[in-house]
Amino acid sequence: MSASVPYLSAEEVRSMVSMGDTIEALRAAFGERRPAPERGVAAFDLGNLLTMPAVAGSNAGVKVITLVPGNPERGLPAIQGLYVLFSAIDGRVRALLDGGCLTALRTPAASGLAADYLAPDAPTTIGIIGAGVQGHGHLEAMRAVRPSLSSVVVASRSSASAEALVDAARSEGLEARVGSIAEASSCEIVCACTSAQQPILPGVLPDGSFLSAIGAYLPDQAEMPPALVAGSDVWVDAEAAARVEAGDLIQAADTGAWSWDQLRGDLVDLVCQGAPASADGRPRIFKSVGLSIEDLTLADLAATRAGIEP
Repeated sequence: MSASVPYLSAEEVRSMVSMGDTIEALRAAFGERRPAPERGVAAFDLGNLLTMPAVAGSNAGVKVITLVPGNPERGLPAIQGLYVLFSAIDGRVRALLDGGCLTALRTPAASGLAADYLAPDAPTTIGIIGAGVQGHGHLEAMRAVRPSLSSVVVASRSSASAEALVDAARSEGLEARVGSIAEASSCEIVCACTSAQQPILPGVLPDGSFLSAIGAYLPDQAEMPPALVAGSDVWVDAEAAARVEAGDLIQAADTGAWSWDQLRGDLVDLVCQGAPASADGRPRIFKSVGLSIEDLTLADLAATRAGIEP
């Protein structure tokens, strides 16, 4: 690495950019443009290599990460990688940033942004399904937009991870306990942050509840069964990306239980128009596959706060 290219570690990014900062940066970004999502996925034996390029304004960048679902059992992060931030003015490399940190921050921030429009106004209960990095991040994001939350149910296939998230929640003054997926899914806000290949969520959620589902990002993966999709109002981060990557929705459409014509909108619609009132109290779902514009927005924010020239 050239000494002339600044590098921002995960710790440095988090010291300069809060979850609330990230949510507001994404709100501004989605208010200005409808992103053209791009992602390349190359599989290897234990996981996937992902590349996510984006260009916006005076910035260009690409995130290169590996996603290995079994890594936490080996004591390693599931997501590791690097972000290269370029100037779109003269083409130089502005900065290198920890890629795993960007994913850990921008994914829950996008869910938090959606929740700000779709979640109940003053919920007290939240269920977190999947207690890894994204589980921790989603609890932080939901509390940023719904500070009324006071009770947490954590469900995870790893009892150690579940207990760690419960301990973290209690240290923040929340009531928290380990529970089943069914118990977590009965909360007012539910966050599904798993590496599940097959549906793990129930077919019905409580009326008026909000679900953020972020774990399935390939067509053959799903956290939600078709019945849940069909019985809910659904928003996505970007329709173009969801149509090719959101396995939950693709499979629901393939079974005939749901159709893309029933999609209520995306993050641009929410930011620019808000969420229409739901007369029948149906659950609201935000399905996210992750967008490269989110990484670029966060990388630019962190670089700017670090005093790195545009």
